[in-house]
Amino acid sequence: MPLDGTSYHGIDQAKVLAMLLRAKELIREHGWCQDTSRDIEGRYCIFGAIREAGRQSGGWRAWTDLGLPWPAMWQDQPGRTVEEIYAWFDEQITKREYL
Repeated sequence: MPLDGTSYHGIDQAKVLAMLLRAKELIREHGWCQDTSRDIEGRYCIFGAIREAGRQSGGWRAWTDLGLPWPAMWQDQPGRTVEEIYAWFDEQITKREYL
């Protein structure tokens, strides 16, 4: 249980972790885009990569059950870099490795 009192009881954190790892890998493999979940060149935004990874791993429901805010507006800001996107994934992955 996190220090903020939020309970993740019943949520499959292993699926969420696997999904985040795969989503980051999808962006590494295909590239990153903004303002669309997947562009015509096959690049993914955070949302598109998480959705696709969740479809592949069955973790989508676990992710949505957490009720976490989506970083879509943050990731679509002009000047955002792919390094910042990888750092966001690393932060989310680290949080789940220790739950």
